Amino acid sequence: MVWQMTAMTIAQFLLTLGDPQTMSLFLLSAAFFIVSAVPILSLSRGVAAHAPPEPFGLLSLFRIAPLGVLATILSGVSWAVVFTFGPVYAQREGFTLSQIGFFMGVAMIAGALVQFPLGWVSDHIGRRLTIGLMCGAGALASLFGIWAQSQGIIMLDISSALIGALVFPLYGISVAHANDAAGPSQRVAAAAGLVLVFGLGSIAGPLLTGWAVSTFGSVAYFWVLAAIMSASVTAAAIAR
Repeated sequence: MVWQMTAMTIAQFLLTLGDPQTMSLFLLSAAFFIVSAVPILSLSRGVAAHAPPEPFGLLSLFRIAPLGVLATILSGVSWAVVFTFGPVYAQREGFTLSQIGFFMGVAMIAGALVQFPLGWVSDHIGRRLTIGLMCGAGALASLFGIWAQSQGIIMLDISSALIGALVFPLYGISVAHANDAAGPSQRVAAAAGLVLVFGLGSIAGPLLTGWAVSTFGSVAYFWVLAAIMSASVTAAAIAR
C-alpha cells in the first residue's frame, strides 16, 4: 500500500509534463506500466508449495467478517470519491493544473505516510476500534474541508492531506480485519472477494458524488465524504 500510494503521489506531479488535451500523459503512464512489469517478468523463481485454496464465497466471508466486507465496500466508495472528484472539486474552485496536482498529491503523501503507523495501531488496539476512530476522524476532516473552502487554497490543501491520511489506509486495515477471521486456505478467495466488493464501492462513489455535486455544488464533495465516513463509523459500531 505504501508503494502504491507513493507511485500515485509521483503521478500527480507528472501532470505538468504534457498537454492534458492530448494523448501524451496517457502514453507516459502506459510506458511506466510496461517498464514496471519488466523486472517481474524477467524473474525465474518457483512457486512456493502451499495447500490448494479453498472456495470461499462472499456470503461466507460476510458471515465471518461482516465489518471487513462493509468497511472494504465503503473504502471503495471513499477512494473513488477522492480520486474522481478531488480533481473536479479543485478545478471548480479555480485551481491551476499544478495546484490540482498538489491538492491531490498531498492527500496521497499523507495516505502513504500513515499506512505503517495506523497498521501498528490496529495490531495493538484492534482493527475494529481503529476503523471506527479513523472514520470518525475522517468525518471531522471532511467537515473541516467545508470550512476550509472559505479560507483559501492552503487550508484546502491541509484538509486534503487530512482526508487522504484517513481515507487511503482504510482499505488495508479492512482487508487485514477480514484476513484475521479467515483461515489460511481461505485467504486467496477472501482477497478476491474483497477486491470485488471494493470495485463495486468504487462504481457507486462517482455516481453518488456526481449527482450531489451537480445538485448542491462543489462543496457536496466534502459532504459526501463526511457521510461515507459516518456510515463507516456506524458499521464499526454494529458489525464485528
